[in-house]
Amino acid sequence: VIQHLPSGDVNVLSNIRHTYITPPGEGFLPRDTALHHRQWALKVIKDAMEKAEVKMQDLDCICYTKGPGMGAPLQSVAVVARTLSLLYKKPLVGVNHCVGHIEMGRQITGASNPIVLYVSGGNTQVIAYSRQRYRIFGETLDIAVGNCLDRFARVIGLSNDPSPGYNIELLARTGGSDGHRPLRLIPLPYATKGMDVNLSGILTAAETLTQDPRFRANPTEDELRDGSLDIFTPADLCYSLQETAFAMLVEITERAMAHVGSKEVLIVGGVGCNERLQEMMGIMAAERGGSVFATDERFCIDNGIMIAQAGLLSYRMGFRTRLEDSTCTQSMSQGIGNPRLAYTRLWHHVDASGRVLGKFAGRIAQVLMGKHKPVWHPSMDNGDYVVVTNVRKLIVTGNKADQLVYRHHTMYPGGLHERKYKDLMRRKPDEILRLAVSGMLPKNKLRDRRMERLKIFEGDAVEGGLEGNLVTSWGDLTESRGIVFTPKPKAEPRRPLEEASAGDVESEKPSNVEEGGQHSIS
Repeated sequence: VIQHLPSGDVNVLSNIRHTYITPPGEGFLPRDTALHHRQWALKVIKDAMEKAEVKMQDLDCICYTKGPGMGAPLQSVAVVARTLSLLYKKPLVGVNHCVGHIEMGRQITGASNPIVLYVSGGNTQVIAYSRQRYRIFGETLDIAVGNCLDRFARVIGLSNDPSPGYNIELLARTGGSDGHRPLRLIPLPYATKGMDVNLSGILTAAETLTQDPRFRANPTEDELRDGSLDIFTPADLCYSLQETAFAMLVEITERAMAHVGSKEVLIVGGVGCNERLQEMMGIMAAERGGSVFATDERFCIDNGIMIAQAGLLSYRMGFRTRLEDSTCTQSMSQGIGNPRLAYTRLWHHVDASGRVLGKFAGRIAQVLMGKHKPVWHPSMDNGDYVVVTNVRKLIVTGNKADQLVYRHHTMYPGGLHERKYKDLMRRKPDEILRLAVSGMLPKNKLRDRRMERLKIFEGDAVEGGLEGNLVTSWGDLTESRGIVFTPKPKAEPRRPLEEASAGDVESEKPSNVEEGGQHSIS
């Protein structure tokens, strides 16, 4: 239960939770987790109300997690929230789980407009707030860092109590104490791709090392003290996994800081409790003249008060979730934020005159993937159409015009052909842009489909009757921190959904707070 006072202060009246701990060697199964939630929901609500010393009639709204998350546990809690809403005639507010972490972190730490590193068992994302929406700058391309740590903990037999990641952190601190040798840093795959990271490879490599003849699952005291032996222990692997994975996260966070000019980093999510991650992030931020904000396990690990905080902010901005819309979604890309805007394909026109090939291709790739939209997921194909004119007037920097060579192989003996940039620009300028954009897109089954939405013309004219589809034109992207769309004067722009959404919480506090404050239960 949380209270917002007219003065702007926030009181956490109660933050009760009961954590589901899985048996050793097992992860979270949706059915078992949902059963735990059903068994403990009423007791947790009762304890929260008693500690807060309020009654259900005193509440202004009831908040619940709409997603993302596991379907069965989400549905179990949504049923309880709908029941309370009907019984006590209280409005319902669906909340984005990720936004809940961020808003509670901002409230507790006092961070104003930070770059957010959201790291948990299901998410690894670098996020910033822009134009009333949280924008994802980078994320994991496969598994989350929390999932990586949890799975490796099960491989080496660590307990799930209180959490696998915490036990890895403890084991990674054991070197150099009690006369033991310092821990060894074992080389592991380091995979950063621009603003994104890959974590499945480092997990596979660490698991493979447990089968190495030099690995000692249960080292003797002499082996722990003798630094000359060519062996490594579970503690060495935990230390190496942490250092490598966290270094990747620090790198992509620093890139986001440089991109938006921020001096603040906020770490949220369950993995955000890790003191080593906080220390590494602090070193990076200090070198940039910035600061790091983080919370302890009360607010880092999933909790109800973060949903109450984000939900009450949405409620104060006028957002309500209708009973018929109080569903849940497992994916961040569905039902959270603005689905209509996310799945509507717009036609964008851009003049290529004077634009630098590399940066231009990268921004086109973002639009083809849909990363500029309010909600996005790597598995989604909700990108827009891009129509490029004057492609012959593209430029490259430095001596690239003389150095760039394009190679193509016909798959027959002697079939390797080389074409220089200037020759290809003279004959097929559209192919140069297509190759550049294609190289920026993920190499998966969606790439061909996305490339079909790129239309390129050599002159000013848009042919084939496509000019009637154009809705927006691009502003000057070289000066922008993000993609800016400017409506074309001759076309009526398609307006986005006007009402606020659970995933888009306005950070500014309105002044019309009722006397006595407002309460929210989650």
